[in-house]
Amino acid sequence: MKIFRAQQVREIDAYTIKNEPIRSIDLMERAATRLTGWYVRHYHTNRKVMIFAGPGNNGGDAMAMARMLADRQFRVECYLLRFGKLSENCSINLERLNDQALVKLNEVSDEGTLPEIAKEDVVVDGIFGCGLSRSVTGLPASVIRHINKKAGTVIAIDIPSGLFGEDNAGNDYKQVIRANHTITFQFPFLSFFFDLHESHVGQWRVHDIKLHPKAIEDTATDYRTLEAEAIRGLLPQRGKFAHKGTLGHALMISGCYGMMGAALLAGEACLRSGTGLLTLHVPKFGYSIIQTAFPEAIVSLDQSDILFSEPPDLAPYSAIGIGPGLGCKPNSGKGLKMLLERASVPLVIDADGLNLLAQHPEWFDLLPEGTILTPHPK
Repeated sequence: MKIFRAQQVREIDAYTIKNEPIRSIDLMERAATRLTGWYVRHYHTNRKVMIFAGPGNNGGDAMAMARMLADRQFRVECYLLRFGKLSENCSINLERLNDQALVKLNEVSDEGTLPEIAKEDVVVDGIFGCGLSRSVTGLPASVIRHINKKAGTVIAIDIPSGLFGEDNAGNDYKQVIRANHTITFQFPFLSFFFDLHESHVGQWRVHDIKLHPKAIEDTATDYRTLEAEAIRGLLPQRGKFAHKGTLGHALMISGCYGMMGAALLAGEACLRSGTGLLTLHVPKFGYSIIQTAFPEAIVSLDQSDILFSEPPDLAPYSAIGIGPGLGCKPNSGKGLKMLLERASVPLVIDADGLNLLAQHPEWFDLLPEGTILTPHPK
């Protein structure tokens, strides 16, 4: 799945409206239908729904959802924040909500009009969408803080109000909704993928609203998620007569004194991925651990009792991994350098292998072509 910046999403929306073609208000109705469908599947009518709507299109989504939930016998109260001019679609949905006359509609113009929120109520956040680029202030900031303090369950429409779509450097997180669930449309935002934002985004779900496939295809981006279908297509198909001798032989260099568990986990994962044969290269003291806990592996012993110091003969191996639980002692660094100088097969460097490599940037030129450096928190 492609991940786009907020501005690109707005452009894809506009392209869809022009070329499907579909009116903007009808595309909003489509999104609200998906929101309502998700809500009906997850919550009972015995819980009051308190929907907070801003004056923009996110508020329009919220009021459309309020109308649809009321049609399905939910107890809905809608709170319209008066801090700016209503967008055209927001105005239309406000009029539709008034015409329906099933939802208690309240206007929030100052802190004195903030409603009480019970822990059992479900709050729906439709204050701001993805267009923000500066921290929230004023009335909406007061409402956001009130929701965060009082609400037990919060559902954000598209993106938690106050959160930016991409870079949140300098944002004031006290003025950002903390949602339990975020229901977004067509694509997640980049900001959803940062651990700092987990407490604000909660569990996020993407709902397809049929944005134009050509716009999605033609819009360039450097960001994607890996989907099961894409990965499945990369996996080689095994022949009927395949066996361990025809499915490659992997070498995993891992483990040191106190961290042999990492060697076991890495070896098990490597074998599970489909390699025919696996050799674990470990310090001498790890021999009995590997043979007892992981008998499927072939064991290669380092000359050192407690750490990795030199790779074995690399001729038998079709792929090599190094790093889990390796430790960062100088002798292990020397062993890594020897490996880089000798390796001519695909190489994966992980964990302490990366830490050792980071200490020696002059080794970068030794990396074999196609080397994989795994994502790492340090």
